[in-house]
Amino acid sequence: MELILENSRSKTNKHAIRTLIFQYQNGNIAEYKDYKVIEKVRPTYVVGEALRIRIPDKGTFVFMRFVKNLYGRVVGRILVLEDGKVISELKYRKLKLYTLYGKRQHVEIVRTIFQNLKIELKRVNANNAV
Repeated sequence: MELILENSRSKTNKHAIRTLIFQYQNGNIAEYKDYKVIEKVRPTYVVGEALRIRIPDKGTFVFMRFVKNLYGRVVGRILVLEDGKVISELKYRKLKLYTLYGKRQHVEIVRTIFQNLKIELKRVNANNAV
């Protein structure tokens, strides 16, 4: 599966994008660094870099994309990928984690990643989780 891994910001530092990839394996969660770089692509903002990468189709991965806007608010989109398919999607906004679709087990995996990264969570809404 191909993804874009980006870490860029504007010249004025008012906007920024950061993407992270984690691998979930046997109850352990670790940042995934063994990806294959296909090509360098143009980042959204001027300062920084963006890479088109390939991750293996086997395994469970968590792809997180965070955008900081002009007001300093962070909005995130989290995808849980299993065997090359998106099986859960979550949204991070206003210090809350919303489940768009997926399983409760994946919500707990993402919550653990947030705790490890020390990202503040006020509330987790898993009502749409099965």
